[in-house]
Amino acid sequence: DILAATADLGLGMHTFTFTVTDSYGESDTASTTFNILNEPGAVSGNIEVVHTDLKYTIIDVSENRLADFDEDCHGEVYDGADYNTARLDLLRDGELIKSWDDADSDSSGTLTHIDKALEAERDYNYTLRTFNSDGDAQYAGIAEASDAIRTHDRPQVIVDTPNGVEIASIGDLYNVEFTTTQQQYISHIEVFYLRDGVSEEDGTDQDGNKVESNTGVNSDGAAPGDSTDFFQISDDTGEEVNYNAKVRIRVHDVGNYDGLNSQSHQDSSDYPFTMASHTLHHDFDAGWHLFGPALEIYEDVVDGIDLVSHLEGSMGNWGQDWVAFDVGGTYDGLTLNLGDGYYLAVAEGATMEVRGNP
Repeated sequence: DILAATADLGLGMHTFTFTVTDSYGESDTASTTFNILNEPGAVSGNIEVVHTDLKYTIIDVSENRLADFDEDCHGEVYDGADYNTARLDLLRDGELIKSWDDADSDSSGTLTHIDKALEAERDYNYTLRTFNSDGDAQYAGIAEASDAIRTHDRPQVIVDTPNGVEIASIGDLYNVEFTTTQQQYISHIEVFYLRDGVSEEDGTDQDGNKVESNTGVNSDGAAPGDSTDFFQISDDTGEEVNYNAKVRIRVHDVGNYDGLNSQSHQDSSDYPFTMASHTLHHDFDAGWHLFGPALEIYEDVVDGIDLVSHLEGSMGNWGQDWVAFDVGGTYDGLTLNLGDGYYLAVAEGATMEVRGNP
């Protein structure tokens, strides 16, 4: 019968010598050598950033199988687990953010990590390090695999109108139009009225309610976004004429995976625009003047656009307190037209009131 011998061997070279002796006292010797090696290092794993968002990413990792080893006279050189990865470490820019233990000696399939709290518009590099059962004491070098991404851009906004050449009427709604980018990442849009061109106050409707759009920040990495591109607001408390008005639009992003760290961008009118009341007044001293209406005069059954009937209530009696005529000297049946000029003579000074649309 063939005899079998076993031994618990440590690392290194081990030589076994076998001697046989027959009944006549003759002997023969044979030797065999075993080289006991460390467990093979874990194979480099797989890593892929499968989703990149504004301020978070989703990363998939998995382990790989050891390649088959050659056989020698004692059988396969290595007969341990083919999936000998016992730990997988995920690092972001060199910092450990997730670790998985794997002691089942079999494939663990795809493992997923959500990196929930990143910054927008930034480069990130993810590295997967795989270890065998010796962990940090693994004799072989630690295998690595990497994937790099850049998080997406934050929403931007540009005010289109009013942007410096417009005239809007006090007390009426007027359009504030704007262009946004990255609309899927917008959670909140606000409009502000800058009465003096600098100081913010909420943009409101004619009832004084704040005008805005608020669709909400991320919840579990999802948000509806916002494609709003105009509002209607009203200035209900301004002066008769304001030449310093501006508007400002502020867009807030959806934040990270949990809706935190929401940030904003904003834009304002490049130049002031004009806010004008439907009723304007101007003081005239006694004497001769040139004037023209700054409004498109209302045409209705009370005043029409007849110069005399429109101005007589504020200027006094026609012919006694004041008189007006056009460049051709016509004074009877004149109409007040926006853009036309008129001569005006005032007896003792008066305040003119005109009513219309800016």
